[in-house]
Amino acid sequence: CTSRYSQTSSDKQLISLNIAKAKISPISLQIPFGWKEINANDSTFIDLWLVSEDFKSSLSLIPLNNDSKDQNLEQWKFISKLSNKMKYKNSGVEFIDEDSIELNEITIAIYKFTHKDHYYRVCIFEHQKRFYELTALEENEKNIAIISDIQNSVLASLK
Repeated sequence: CTSRYSQTSSDKQLISLNIAKAKISPISLQIPFGWKEINANDSTFIDLWLVSEDFKSSLSLIPLNNDSKDQNLEQWKFISKLSNKMKYKNSGVEFIDEDSIELNEITIAIYKFTHKDHYYRVCIFEHQKRFYELTALEENEKNIAIISDIQNSVLASLK
């Protein structure tokens, strides 16, 4: 099931006019208000990293690399979940799938999980024939809906 989400005036209040450009990928995104772009320690994997002023929320863009062009969106979602399961050694990680959404004619597959009081929302999408993962990290359970709205607004600004 796919729900529609379009950038509205309320979305524009979540993101600034400042643009962040990925280091390697042909992607630029608008930065949320009160956030900044920082250099990732692991720039091998993270192509763009946005962090809130209080450092309790972040968005990280990761290109999903593969020599094979056979994977589709749902297969990349499965691979991403498997990767996170292995990364966290399956220690209390429970995945929750969300319905796919469409932002500006781009279909986005979404899942969420928690690990050690950290809340993650992972969006997988295709841009210029390559797949990417934009992961939101939130430390405060009360802010999960807010970080989801910010993540959707940032994705709606994708260029």
